[in-house]
Amino acid sequence: MKFKIDASPKDNPNMIGELLRNEFFKEEYETYLGKKYRKTGCYSTFNLAEGVEELPGEPVDPNYPADGTYTVSQKIIDGKKIVMKYWWDGDGTLEFHFEDGSLLCNGDCKKDYVWEYYSEIPADW
Repeated sequence: MKFKIDASPKDNPNMIGELLRNEFFKEEYETYLGKKYRKTGCYSTFNLAEGVEELPGEPVDPNYPADGTYTVSQKIIDGKKIVMKYWWDGDGTLEFHFEDGSLLCNGDCKKDYVWEYYSEIPADW
């Protein structure tokens, strides 16, 4: 599937963050009260989508506690490498890092509306 982002993460971080979440995590469904829902990547599913390459040798970011799961993977979309990092211990943080040094971060990955855009990694990160 050809995936193209026509919007800026800066202008619409929630939309872009959720599009990328769906690109990086396998499409899986669950049924609740008779309705079918897609599982939320980095919350109700951790299975990576086809074309996503896990990078197991990446060092753990020192900002995350050692007790939990820290995962780094990447995918090439439109010829550009996007790196996904997540940390999970029953609650989670999900990040997408772009080649230009910018990133999208969701500090509560069960939510689809708390994405924040950073043009570069903040000094106090």
